[in-house]
Amino acid sequence: MRDDYSLRKQFREIQRFSARAINKIFGRSGSLWQGEPFDHIVRNSEQLEYLHGYIRDNAKKAGLRQDEFTWWSLS
Repeated sequence: MRDDYSLRKQFREIQRFSARAINKIFGRSGSLWQGEPFDHIVRNSEQLEYLHGYIRDNAKKAGLRQDEFTWWSLS
């Protein structure tokens, strides 16, 4: 793989592009994304279920209203 086209670089470009678009929509500027993404290998169904619930409940924990986020799930 070419060093200048690493997965990390691709991810940064996606973050940069989407942050600019989101900030433009909301008339904001500055940081949008967390500095370093958290990745984790899911090793069993119990971990998967726990992480699913953690992600599902993030908006509620952040105090967001129903119209301030989109939750989508296959289940």
